[in-house]
Amino acid sequence: AMFSTNTETQAATFNKCAMSTDQRRIEIEAELVTVSDPVLLFTPDTPQHKALEWLLEEDEFFSCPQDSNLVQRYILAVLYYIT
Repeated sequence: AMFSTNTETQAATFNKCAMSTDQRRIEIEAELVTVSDPVLLFTPDTPQHKALEWLLEEDEFFSCPQDSNLVQRYILAVLYYIT
């Protein structure tokens, strides 16, 4: 049962953004370095990095790189982690 659940989750993930998890990460990072200092984005424990990881791993909306509100969601998450 656990294996089939994993497969279903991976299929849903692939279908929503039409790309692998790794490709989604690469493309979202590429979008966000246009609005955030890469040093801060990729340094653990910075609000920028926490926001990136939240977008990629925890956000139930499951943003895709092409989403028009990706940068807005990231900026709001940065503001959340700053406070």
